[in-house]
Amino acid sequence: MSSQSAKPNSASAESGPDGTDAAREVLAAIPEGAHPNAVRVAMEYAAKPFDQDAAFAFGLGLILDGLERLLGQE
Repeated sequence: MSSQSAKPNSASAESGPDGTDAAREVLAAIPEGAHPNAVRVAMEYAAKPFDQDAAFAFGLGLILDGLERLLGQE
């Protein structure tokens, strides 16, 4: 574990609506210099959490576009 103080494992660390606490906990557990890509992803996620509403709208749009194309072929 790194020299940074990590939060103890608890349900509250991961129970936030956006998971940023969990991302910060993972980031603190990664040794400095190890896994630079994982560190970058954790830092980006902690800074800007995943937008579930935008992801849902994007996925729904893909599904509806696909159905429209499929039904338009008949």
